[in-house]
Amino acid sequence: MERHSSRGSTTTMEAIELRPTTAKQDPPNRPNKRVPSTTSHSLRSLAPTTPPRETDQNETLPSPTLATTQPERWNHPRKNLLRVLATFWSFLIMGANDATYGPIIPYLEEYYHLSYLVVSLIFLSPFVGYNVAAILNNTIHLRLGQRGIAFLGPVCHMIAYVVIALHPPYPVLVVVFILAGLGNGLEDSAWNAWIGNMANANEILGFLHAFYGLGATIAPLIATTMITKAGMPWYYWYYIMIGGAVIELATSLYTFWGATAQVFRDEHPRTSDAGGSRLKEAVMKMPAARVVWLSALFLLGYVGIEVALGGWIVTFMIRVRHGAAFASGMAATGFWLGITVGRVVLGFVTPRIGEKLAIAIYLPIALGLQLLFWLVPQFYVSAVAVALQGFFLGPMFPAAMVACTKLLPKHLHVSGIGFAAAFGGSGGAIFPFAVGAIAQAKGVQVLQPIILALVAVIWMLWMCLPKIGKKKDQLISKEHADLVVTCGDCSWNVRKVIVCARSEFFAKACSAKFEEGKIKAVELHDDDRDIINQIIFYIYHGMYKGTDGATHPMHFSVRMVAAAEKYLVDHLASIAFSKLHHWTEEDQQLGNRRRGQRHRGSIHHHD
Repeated sequence: MERHSSRGSTTTMEAIELRPTTAKQDPPNRPNKRVPSTTSHSLRSLAPTTPPRETDQNETLPSPTLATTQPERWNHPRKNLLRVLATFWSFLIMGANDATYGPIIPYLEEYYHLSYLVVSLIFLSPFVGYNVAAILNNTIHLRLGQRGIAFLGPVCHMIAYVVIALHPPYPVLVVVFILAGLGNGLEDSAWNAWIGNMANANEILGFLHAFYGLGATIAPLIATTMITKAGMPWYYWYYIMIGGAVIELATSLYTFWGATAQVFRDEHPRTSDAGGSRLKEAVMKMPAARVVWLSALFLLGYVGIEVALGGWIVTFMIRVRHGAAFASGMAATGFWLGITVGRVVLGFVTPRIGEKLAIAIYLPIALGLQLLFWLVPQFYVSAVAVALQGFFLGPMFPAAMVACTKLLPKHLHVSGIGFAAAFGGSGGAIFPFAVGAIAQAKGVQVLQPIILALVAVIWMLWMCLPKIGKKKDQLISKEHADLVVTCGDCSWNVRKVIVCARSEFFAKACSAKFEEGKIKAVELHDDDRDIINQIIFYIYHGMYKGTDGATHPMHFSVRMVAAAEKYLVDHLASIAFSKLHHWTEEDQQLGNRRRGQRHRGSIHHHD
C-alpha cells in the first residue's frame, strides 16, 4: 500500500503490501533460490554460504552516510563502562611512567656518574618503542583485536619495570625503556582512537588524559618523597610501578577479552577502493595524509613540550632558580596537576567553542605564561607560571584526537589516529633528549627558549588543519545520495542503484509504479533501527555482524531473519538462519551439560 505524506517528497511504504507475486522474476545478480521459511525447513538445511572474513577486505561500494547516528557512549553498551575505567587506569600508569624521569634524573646522574648528555638517553630510548607502536598498531588490531593491545601494552610495562627495579648497568636501563615506550605507544594510540569515536568524545578524552595527568602528578610527589624524605634508593619507586602494571594487565585483559580481531574487522570495514595497508592509505593518500601528518607533527611538538618541561623542570628549579630539592619536585607536581585540571575543566569548554578555535586561543595563552616563566627569575613566580601553563596545555592531546575522528573516515581511525598518537608520543623522547644534549654545553637554562619555540610551531601546525565540522562519515555526501531511508529518529543516505539491486522491497518502492525519480525518502515503521542499520550495512558490505552489542546473538538473529525476509534481502536471511542454527546448537549443548551435571549430582546424593 502506498501512503503519501503531506511532504511531496516522502512516500511511506507498508512492507506487507510489497511482497512479490509468484510470477515475479528475480532481478539480475540475485540468487534465484528463495530463502526458506522456518515453518517448512530445518535449520540444518541452511549451511552458511559465506565464510567469515579473516583478513582486511576492500569493499567495492561506498558506505552509506548515517545522517543521524547513535555512537557508542562511555556507559552504553554496559561493557563500555568497565572498559573505559580500565583505559583510565592504563593512562594513569602511562602518566606515572613519563613523569618519573624528571624526579629521578638528578639521582641517576649521581648513581651512575653520568653527564647531561648520557643521562638524556633515557628520554631518547622510548622513541624507538613509540615508532614501533606506530607501525604495529593497526596490524595488531586486525590480527589480535583490542584484546591484543590490552595484553601487550601492560606486559611491556611489567617487563620494563621489573628490569629497572633491579637497577642494572645503565646501558641495560636505556634498552628496557624502549619496552616502556612500546607499551605506552600501543595503549596511547588504541585507546585514543576508541574513545575519540564515542559520543561526548571531548569530555571523555578529557577525563582519560586527566588520569594521565593524575599519574604524572602523583609519580613525582611519591618518588620525590621516597628519595628525599625516606632516604630510599631511586629504583624503589619502580616496585610501586610493577604493582600498578599488574593491575593494569588484569583489568585490561578482563574487560577487553571479548574485543577480538573479528569484532574489530566487522566494526571497521574498509570502505574505500584503496588497496594494501590501511596505514599506508592513511599516511600516503590525500586527503587523509594531510590530516594524519599535521596531527602527528602537532602531537610530536606538544608531547615534546609536555615531557621536556615535566622532565627537566626539577633540575631547572634546583640549578637555575636555586630551589630546595623537595620544593623543586613539587614544582613538577604543580605542572602535572595543572595539566590534569585543565583536561577536565577545559574538556567541557572546548566542544562548546569548537576544537579549532579553542586550541588557537589556549596556545597563545600558554606562550605568554612561558615568557613569564623564562623572564621573571623568581622561584615562586616560575612555579605558578608553569602550573598555569600546564592548565592551558592540558586539552591539546584530547582535542587533536577528536579533530582526527571528525576529519578522517571511520576505517582509518585506528591506523591514522594510532599513527599520529604514537608518532607524536615520540616527541616525548626527542625533545627532552635535545634539551639534555644542548644543556651539556650551554646549561639547563636552554629549556626555556626551546619550549617557547615549540609552542609557536605547534600553533602554526594547528592552524593548517582543515576546517573541523561535525563528526560524520565523509565517504558519501548527501549530494551523491538519491534516497533517504528513515527508521524512527535514524536515517541513512543511500544510492537507489545499490539498495534496489539487493532488496526487492526497495526495488518495488523505487519502481516506475511508484513514480521513480520522485521518491526522495522511504520511511520504515515498526522496526528496530539497529536491525535496519545492519540490513543496510549488509547491502553495502556483504557482512552480517550478528549482534548489536546489547542483545544475545541468538535473539538478534531471530529478529534479523524476520526482518531480512520482510525486506526481501535473501542471502542475509540465509546467513542469519545459519547463525541462529549455531547459537541454538550451543544452547542445546550447554543445556545437556547442565542436565548431565545435575544427574551426576543426584546419583552421588543417593549414594
